[in-house]
Amino acid sequence: MPLFDSCSHVLVLDAMDIGLKPGQWDVIDVDPSGAGESGSHGGGVDYLLKAVNAVVSPLPEIAVLGIQIEKVGGFSPVLSEPVTASLNGVVEAVLGLAVSYKTHPAFSCAKDREVR
Repeated sequence: MPLFDSCSHVLVLDAMDIGLKPGQWDVIDVDPSGAGESGSHGGGVDYLLKAVNAVVSPLPEIAVLGIQIEKVGGFSPVLSEPVTASLNGVVEAVLGLAVSYKTHPAFSCAKDREVR
């Protein structure tokens, strides 16, 4: 969990079942304790949140950006066409957030990291 140390904000990206059309994405409200389901495909985002909650103190503000998967099932290393088509928009959104957080004094883990 060292990646979460000294961070006040964390953004987790995952392709998951969030009830949208395949390839659509949204920032999902999550319980930082990891309780409940935040959307799923068996990839373990909820387990990650539980581990962070148990190990990291103080707990950073955590947001999950979920991209709707096309087929709910076991893990596949290949992205579906709708998910692949959405990636440019997702990357632009993430870069926009990173730039805004880099200048935000509360986003402490980005202070010494270059954002491109």
